[in-house]
Amino acid sequence: MSGRRTAPRHGDRPRERPAAPRESSPIGSATIGVLALLVSAATLVWAGMTTPPTNVRPTAATGTTSIARDLTCAGGLPDSTAAIGVAGRPSAEGLTVDGAAPHHPSLRLAGTPAEVHADAAVSAKAFAVRTASAKGWYAAGTCPSPRSTWWFVGAGGSQGHHSELTISNPRKGDAIVDIEVLGPHGVVRSPGLDDVRINSGSFRTFDLSKVAPAVGDLAVRVVTSRGLVSASVSDSWSADYVENPALDWVSDQPTAARRLNIAGVPATAADATLLVANPTEEEAVVQLSLVGRNGGFAPTKHATVRVPPGVVRPVALKAVLKAHPLGLRLVSQLPISATVRVRQGTDAAYLPAVEPLAGSGVLGVPTHSGSASLDLYGAKKSAKATVDVYDSAGRRLPSASVTVRTGAAAVVSLPAHAASIVVHAPGMSGALVLGADTKAALAVLALTTTSSQARVPAVVADW
Repeated sequence: MSGRRTAPRHGDRPRERPAAPRESSPIGSATIGVLALLVSAATLVWAGMTTPPTNVRPTAATGTTSIARDLTCAGGLPDSTAAIGVAGRPSAEGLTVDGAAPHHPSLRLAGTPAEVHADAAVSAKAFAVRTASAKGWYAAGTCPSPRSTWWFVGAGGSQGHHSELTISNPRKGDAIVDIEVLGPHGVVRSPGLDDVRINSGSFRTFDLSKVAPAVGDLAVRVVTSRGLVSASVSDSWSADYVENPALDWVSDQPTAARRLNIAGVPATAADATLLVANPTEEEAVVQLSLVGRNGGFAPTKHATVRVPPGVVRPVALKAVLKAHPLGLRLVSQLPISATVRVRQGTDAAYLPAVEPLAGSGVLGVPTHSGSASLDLYGAKKSAKATVDVYDSAGRRLPSASVTVRTGAAAVVSLPAHAASIVVHAPGMSGALVLGADTKAALAVLALTTTSSQARVPAVVADW
């Protein structure tokens, strides 16, 4: 997409940008080869040169194979570090950082993002997490894999709320990205953010206060028209000009959706704000429900939230917190993106929108203060989840299993020496909650599916 943006006029409605094109051909190269073989065989039969095969038939993709994974750890906050490893193993064997074997499982993140590569043999249990802290605030987040679409809700483009967007391209071939920014009053004028080229092996940083200046909470969407990229937003936010700012990484969301589950609401939070971004041309009507240990229930306030087109709307949740929910569920007739910014003491955290696991998920447990727990949210029917816990030496600690009811949530407390977890909970979603019992060390990390398997086509004998 190219061209200059113009600020929306009164009555204008922002257009939703189409997602990056996907490779959706129903016939893969392996299948084409099989079809060509069968056509050739049929031609020979017609010519009387051979007999038709009777024991071979093409099949759909029936097998899986392990694949490698790439993880990008971007800094952007003072004294940022990353911890890498393989759950259940005492070393980082099978991992490389910027093309070389790591000398230590802890990495210092300077200005350049660190690119972590996990070989296929260890990718199923490889992890990389990042942290940063100072007096009064603590930040932690995962190191994500490259993809085509990124959403960040809760960023800022002003002096009192300042964010930087970092986009890196760890893969071969240049990537082309479009960046769009929404604010409280619609699309934010941001010239020069269309058709941005990110060269292979390089990165670019964008100061939102310069490229998309605006007062209030912003939503940033990154979409590639070529290639896959990793993106990160570092944030400095203060409730007013008197308080010292709290620093954090804004949680990312893969894409806008009609149903969102926001995880990790701490029971001790003093205040919280729901931020909902509507990238469409119509008003979004969002139904809000709360999720607790006994199931879902409607709040006494803000059960319905209306979000104008192209706008980021804040919704105060202080009264909602009195019900002590563990999570929020948003249902909209239009795709939306959202987060909850929680204030706790002098710290703040952005709660992630979590997706159901397709199988298992792995998370590193960063160095932290206070408690650590895993919040799990039920699927369409009650099911059991198993949490395998490992320490920094790869030793297995006591595991836990819990049955999560339909539409409800459960909490699994982690031991003090936990360094990584592997969660087997198909269909469930979850988040790691750190420092919920502190006043300056809160962080919430989304549990995501470990994409370490790929389907492969196969041709088998018809026995």
